[in-house]
Amino acid sequence: MIIYRNKLSGFFEDVNKRCIINKIETAMGEYHLGYNPDSEERAWMDSTRNMKEVLEKAGLPGDVGVFIEFNIPFTASRIDFGVTGFDKNDVHSAVIVELKGWSYGVRKSESEGMVYADFYRRDVLHPSYQAWSYANYLRYFNSEVVDGQVLVTPCAYLYNFSRDAGSKVLNDPQYDYYTQKAEVFYYEDMESFSDFIRNHISKPDSLATLEKIENGKLTVSSSLQKSLKRVLHEKDFFAPMDRQVEVYQKLLRGIRDSYNNRIKRVFIVRGGPGTGKSVLALKLLAELTGGYENKFTGNHIAIPTLYVTKTSAPRDIYSKELKALSKEVDVKFLFKGASSFVGADKNEYPAILVDEAHRLTTRSSQYIKGGKNQVMEIINAALASVFFIDEDQNVSMQDIGTIDEIEKWANEFGAEIVTNGLVLSTQFRCSGSGLYIAWLDNLLGIRESKDLNLLGKLPYDISVADTPEDLMKKIEQKRSEGFDARILAGYCWDWNSQNTKDGTDFSLEGIGEQRWNTDYSWANNSKMADEIGCVHTGQGMEFQYAGVIIGKDMVFRNGKIVTCPEENHDKGALGGWKKDPARADRIIRNIYRTLMTRGMDGCVVYCLDESLREHIKEKISEIAY
Repeated sequence: MIIYRNKLSGFFEDVNKRCIINKIETAMGEYHLGYNPDSEERAWMDSTRNMKEVLEKAGLPGDVGVFIEFNIPFTASRIDFGVTGFDKNDVHSAVIVELKGWSYGVRKSESEGMVYADFYRRDVLHPSYQAWSYANYLRYFNSEVVDGQVLVTPCAYLYNFSRDAGSKVLNDPQYDYYTQKAEVFYYEDMESFSDFIRNHISKPDSLATLEKIENGKLTVSSSLQKSLKRVLHEKDFFAPMDRQVEVYQKLLRGIRDSYNNRIKRVFIVRGGPGTGKSVLALKLLAELTGGYENKFTGNHIAIPTLYVTKTSAPRDIYSKELKALSKEVDVKFLFKGASSFVGADKNEYPAILVDEAHRLTTRSSQYIKGGKNQVMEIINAALASVFFIDEDQNVSMQDIGTIDEIEKWANEFGAEIVTNGLVLSTQFRCSGSGLYIAWLDNLLGIRESKDLNLLGKLPYDISVADTPEDLMKKIEQKRSEGFDARILAGYCWDWNSQNTKDGTDFSLEGIGEQRWNTDYSWANNSKMADEIGCVHTGQGMEFQYAGVIIGKDMVFRNGKIVTCPEENHDKGALGGWKKDPARADRIIRNIYRTLMTRGMDGCVVYCLDESLREHIKEKISEIAY
């Protein structure tokens, strides 16, 4: 959707009359899009005024098109500004502009395509990368652009940044790939920026280009298809095994049949931690989007497909894995948050694959108005939706991802529900031991198993540390041996370091001051290995060894494990626990189950409660590695 559109002459008039901000805000409300009034109003005021000056200098016809805030379908991203019309060869053309009001405090980052912004205290996307990636989305998925009906040219305009200051960072050679794809203009560059736009837009087209872009049908470009096909052959972790193969083939056939025959289906895939749910989702993403030859018609059929999670950690890491194979083809638009489908039309998207479906919630996002239920919104939006779920990994009072909830909404929308044959049981994590999962469920009181002793010794390296220092030494020893080892903890400490670069959150005897992880890339960023992970950044991830700190929210009293939700500091997950203490109890047990299944080869546990430490030691001794 496009929030603001007008002919150039109308845009000039709206800026001069100072009514453009009101028009943008009104449209944002009509489309149920949330925004920050203070910061965005100021940005719109400054950017529209600066773009007016640039376009006046360009001397374009008053009938060329202008758009502001083009919300890219199924993303939270918006193209800031665009100019549309015919180019000199009478081809429909669009210049899309990433606008920045930056004037200081930008440094190079070691992360691909990112810069460190002092005013945000974190890495942010390079403006050229942003503009280039938005153009790529249109080139990959918009039928009018894919078919060559519209040419799209990206650029970035930093209207407050001097070239002397900005170019030292933003035009550093490490960003050459992106600045060559999307040129950066600074505040001294008004004349050259005007020339740039005029070179691509020279004749009016009665807003036809703008309408083509907005109304283009969803498709998949051949370049993206080829790239994803290559992924299938080059990435080892996409190879399913054992029971995974059967489930994968059933899903592939079912989704293709749904697409070809317009049958609405909901597939529910059950599997515990480490059973390969993410592997299947990613292989399906590549296979469906990459396309196949229909043996009856001979047609090549590519099915536009999205990989969806509630938390950003899995999709950030997997999208980077795919992107590493091809810098030219940016696949991040295939990876979406669960709140991306508010207001979507029924069956608007051919296929949606929901990983970690147990984390879906009722409230879509604080930034998106109108969201009610993520399960409902996804099933409505998809012709075929696949939910990969482990109900024992609900880790928040707000989590509604259950099989009952999915089936309820599938029935509401008249979808065929497919569950038979979609159970993953083979364990690929925890040394391939389903016994460890059964032992852990029994330990935490999640699920009783009376026959553990009949199954043999536990083939998994599980141990208890007597002190925080002991835990740290064991994890550091594993790192020194070349293993990927991380420490995670229950959320029993405030996040004091959230807004400070050098702050700390933990002060445990023997390990000194430590801090919570500050970024969802923690699980895949070796430079953050010393930070303490939590369930929100660890869920869906795996390491060779995991160190787990069990806080004061779980203790051992009167011969059994009990939970203390009042000791948990995660208001988002345990807020309002007094209204449903039984659910809060289960949530805390699920959290530690999730943390204690992150290690592929082993797990070291430290409990603040001494009685719990001794109890776990005793249970380990009964069925030891």
